[in-house]
Amino acid sequence: MEHQPKISTVEAFIMIIIGIIADILSIFPGINILVGISMAGMMFYLKNKGIMSIVNLIAYIAEYIPLLSILPLYSAGLIATIIIDRNPKLSAAVEKAALAKGVKTPVGGLKKTA
Repeated sequence: MEHQPKISTVEAFIMIIIGIIADILSIFPGINILVGISMAGMMFYLKNKGIMSIVNLIAYIAEYIPLLSILPLYSAGLIATIIIDRNPKLSAAVEKAALAKGVKTPVGGLKKTA
């Protein structure tokens, strides 16, 4: 059976645009809190689609570290999630690496939540 990505091309494009806009807006103090809330909504959307990526979660948390918040981590996390979703070998390799490190649940890649 051929691998079917859970994120369509249109969704991927929209997610990348939202990530870029979020990274630009998160530069401004005060607005970055609102951006964080909206990106939490994006993570909730991905979780409802059956995708939970630790890469995206790390990027989300790192945005609240003062010097790291300068980097475009929202868009980088979303792009990494899309790449892992579209490449089953990469997803399996990331899950295998997480299991080798002693993580009981393979949250290194995309975890099936549904």
